[in-house]
Amino acid sequence: EEVVGADEFLWLEEVEGDKCLEWVRAQNKLSCGEYEQTQRFTELHARILSILDSDERIPHIAKRAQYVYNFWQDKKNERGLWRRTSFDAYRAGGLHGEHAVAWETVLDLDELSARDGVEWVWHGSSFLPHSYERCLVSLSRGGADADVTFEFDAVRKRFVPQEEGGFHVPESKGSASWVDEDTLLVSCSTLGATDSGYPRGVRVWRRGEKLEEAVEVFAGEQSDVSVSGWKSFRRHHEHMMVRRSITFYTSEYHLLTPPADPASRSGFSLARIAVQDDADVSVWRGWLLVELRSDWPLGGRVFAQGSLVAVRLGPFQAGEDVVAGGHVHALFTPTPRTALEGFSATRRSLVLNILDNVRSSVRRVWLDEEEGAGAAAEAAAVRPACEVWRDVPFEGLPEFASISVSPFEALESDELLLTITDFVTPTTLSFVGAEDGAPLEPLKALPSFFDASQLDISQHEATSLDGTRIPYFQVSTRGASGARPTVIEAYGGFEISMTPYYSATKGAAWVERGATYVLANIR
Repeated sequence: EEVVGADEFLWLEEVEGDKCLEWVRAQNKLSCGEYEQTQRFTELHARILSILDSDERIPHIAKRAQYVYNFWQDKKNERGLWRRTSFDAYRAGGLHGEHAVAWETVLDLDELSARDGVEWVWHGSSFLPHSYERCLVSLSRGGADADVTFEFDAVRKRFVPQEEGGFHVPESKGSASWVDEDTLLVSCSTLGATDSGYPRGVRVWRRGEKLEEAVEVFAGEQSDVSVSGWKSFRRHHEHMMVRRSITFYTSEYHLLTPPADPASRSGFSLARIAVQDDADVSVWRGWLLVELRSDWPLGGRVFAQGSLVAVRLGPFQAGEDVVAGGHVHALFTPTPRTALEGFSATRRSLVLNILDNVRSSVRRVWLDEEEGAGAAAEAAAVRPACEVWRDVPFEGLPEFASISVSPFEALESDELLLTITDFVTPTTLSFVGAEDGAPLEPLKALPSFFDASQLDISQHEATSLDGTRIPYFQVSTRGASGARPTVIEAYGGFEISMTPYYSATKGAAWVERGATYVLANIR
């Protein structure tokens, strides 16, 4: 192979080297010296700064019992407020906050930090279903990975003291999950860590016990990434599960069954869920939900990589031929141009977020009510799986948008919250009722930061050297033709797809002025 002369600019590869940084500063000085003297720069700088300094945000919510909860930070509340109000009050506040919402403070992290002398950072809350009166609040010191978990009384708005039997997980990496009002599943790195520094085991911790005395029900290997445990609280179908994360992309899943005597400290049993170890697994209303990262041969069928497969849990764990018995159904099967971006569960349905040629679409898959109702479920189990699932597409969603879906109150209702945005439309949070075909009700929206009235979004394809068609989005002035200044943005790593998003700065500084923006979906 012919060798060309040495690269005289190789020193630029030393991105933090003195010579490299000195060159960068010199080039910046040349560019800034030219552009900063113009009136256009001064105006644009002021406009972009006002956008970046904007306090406009959507207060996202999660419903628990009669309240919707929100965690909020602003200049006055640097560490944040955990607060709540009624959904009616939230809804009445208006799309752009035209009316004040009467929020009730549940926990003030700035006050707590000042009292404790610790810069507490919010790491989330987990309520005890289905009463929603007690929760586990996780806080970290200064934003560290490790956190401290406290039991919190949401009725009296106070932490439950340890001397009153309150749960308190000391600072560690790990998790804590409710089993019932007096029991937790805890994985805690301070009680045994893997080589990666995460918990190696799961314990059942009963109120009144010391944490180190809690019964260990599962222990992984020292070389694992982590081990965690949790309980699914679906009515009539409650299951405890353990996940052993062997590597970043491989795991084992086990069902954990308690002893017949609730007071017993022994007799916990584990049953491995025999799926391939690169699959993601969850249990919902008596069904095993399996997301496949590779093809899954099962009972003479092969379910394709990227599928979401539902299998009746009882027959599968009993070793039955679930394909011949009609206990398995593919809820989603990919095509060369479609992929499952994720799914979420409500009380009676699964909501699938799908990318179709990198465009977001949403489908809802309903499970017959009989399938989740105790003894009635046994009678329903003789029906083929394909007959108990009903697929309903969402209608009326934008053509070129990014859509994320979250349950409004996952265990108790089938209502949804949809967050929708695209290149020319600010992010909007909408409510969707439980019935099929329910319209989107916009609840909150960010303001427009640039004039998009003359802009169009389109999608095109470029053909690579191997013949693969690569899609890309284009934002440009309606009716524009010929060569135009264009910014192209592209990314294609870690299985992350770049989808449409609202950029106030790109809109104000570029496309509003007649230039073109392109987002390319490279591999």
